[in-house]
Amino acid sequence: MVMATLCGLWLGVASAADLLWRVEGGAGTAYLAGSVHLLPPEAYPLPASFEQAYRRADRLVFETDMGALNNPATQMQLLSAATLPAGQTLSERLPADLRTRLESRLKDGSMPLALVDGFRPWFAAVMLEMTLFMNSGYRPDLGLDQHFYDRARADGKSIESLEPIAGHLEILTGMTEAEQQNFLAATLAELERLEDAPAQLFELWRQGDVAGLEALMLDSRQRYPGFHECLIASRNRQWVKRIRSMLAEGDIVMVVVGAIHLIGEDGLPARLRAAGFRAVQQ
Repeated sequence: MVMATLCGLWLGVASAADLLWRVEGGAGTAYLAGSVHLLPPEAYPLPASFEQAYRRADRLVFETDMGALNNPATQMQLLSAATLPAGQTLSERLPADLRTRLESRLKDGSMPLALVDGFRPWFAAVMLEMTLFMNSGYRPDLGLDQHFYDRARADGKSIESLEPIAGHLEILTGMTEAEQQNFLAATLAELERLEDAPAQLFELWRQGDVAGLEALMLDSRQRYPGFHECLIASRNRQWVKRIRSMLAEGDIVMVVVGAIHLIGEDGLPARLRAAGFRAVQQ
């Protein structure tokens, strides 16, 4: 849902601050970069602070194994997990009110029901959101995480991940049927509330408006506390442990994660400050 896509939509224009934090403590330095899964072409070149952090970094760290995520075998595994058993349809499995909302959303986007009818609710939710952003000119191949992963491979930098690919995929594929339907309902509600989400989030980043992003996140957290805990807070608690270990090792690392993981009281900068580290937005 849009709460998940608060992972960021960045504009490559210098602003008062970027979605990038420098964390110091122990023997090392970590740059926490707000990642994106989709970006428009005009996002590049990136702000200078991102480029400087990348050049300084000895190691690049992503949410999960980007190579495995891009592997066709993984994509097939994900598609298989998303596909309903033969003879079943999404529209038949959904409660009447949720089916009506889904059909209305599809109609508004000029999309046929057949586009999602063979898939599980969680995948339909992801497809709806991806379609909204892609129709606005945002492309997965231009995402910030993909951009830095490709560069790190070309430059021979060390590449690591914060969570294994199986655990990363399990966040969605491991949902119960009820959780999936709630996820779809929450996504539809967010899309209805934020029809101009791509442009809105783009502008917030262009202005370096952390407060604006936090306000959107707070609204989503209040509406869907269970998803916030599952998608953001619980993962951040685990990631902080890994980042603290990296800082103790003495290297300079660039940690590229969804920007929503950097915002608010559950965000990585706040948690690292609470642990005694210095975290400053660049």
